[in-house]
Amino acid sequence: MNKKVFSILTGLLFLAFVSIFGFTHMIPREFAIYFLTISAITAIAYGIDKRAAILDDSRIPEVVLHGFSLFGGWPGALIAQQLFRHKTVKMKFRFVFWITVVANLAIFYRILITPEGTALMKSVM
Repeated sequence: MNKKVFSILTGLLFLAFVSIFGFTHMIPREFAIYFLTISAITAIAYGIDKRAAILDDSRIPEVVLHGFSLFGGWPGALIAQQLFRHKTVKMKFRFVFWITVVANLAIFYRILITPEGTALMKSVM
């Protein structure tokens, strides 16, 4: 399996699991909707930035793209990077991107899996 297919499948599978867990009430449904929405927004941002790069227009700052990933849009970013062939070569960007993925997954785990996190979610919801 090549890198492009692997990346797209990884993003889609994560979103599928979050959706299934959300709509079967294993996690709060709002959480699943949030992940789907932020991933779509992030993918659109990557598409806009790629178009701006082609047209030599003003770009979306990398810190904004990383912010989207950190706050849950990384599956959309992973998919968009491959579909638009954007931000797939620059090593510094890739390194920071993967740090945002790990950080987001750690937050995801802390909030949804640990007893303290689930108690917090229940009190907020």
